[in-house]
Amino acid sequence: MSHEFTPYDFHGTPSAEDFKAFMAWCATQQVSDINMQGGSPLSVARFGRRCRASHMVLACDTVSRLTDEVFGLDIRPVITSGQPVDRAFQLDGDMNGRYGLQRGERVRFRCNFILGTAGRFEESISLTMRVIPSAIPSLDSLNIEPELKAALLPQQGLGLVCGATGSGKSTLLAAIYRYCQDNFPDRVIVTYGKRKANAVCNS
Repeated sequence: MSHEFTPYDFHGTPSAEDFKAFMAWCATQQVSDINMQGGSPLSVARFGRRCRASHMVLACDTVSRLTDEVFGLDIRPVITSGQPVDRAFQLDGDMNGRYGLQRGERVRFRCNFILGTAGRFEESISLTMRVIPSAIPSLDSLNIEPELKAALLPQQGLGLVCGATGSGKSTLLAAIYRYCQDNFPDRVIVTYGKRKANAVCNS
């Protein structure tokens, strides 16, 4: 598993189609999150590390234009009013290899838009895109240390999966569920989600 990451070469100011190709490319590079904000270069989270993903800094008006052209004209009015926007987004390939994806291939993202600040810019669109894997990796493919793997399914007690945003918690849990399904078919997996009215996260 290599942690080296080379920024994407846009060959100039990105168009909407360029940005979609970049999004699809990120999915092939095992990127978990993509971040875009006016006044800053593109950045990604990969294997829990933050990496610069573009050579150039994106101007605020470029980010606004890409938001309109890629995601729709209805987003900016909402976030400029102070409200965040959550949006699912999908890229589909075709027989010509659009966005680097073949026919039948697709990449899905969970997107969050907010109005933030960056340097001397008082207001700038900030976008975080979480790449949703299309396939659940096997537990063995995650290269987990033997001691940690043995502790994932304790005979007694409670096992906790913790980590920073983008570190792979959801991917690890999905791999554990698949491992249990394949190796312990008699086990019943129960998931539970709880959200309080004043909470900022789900538990």
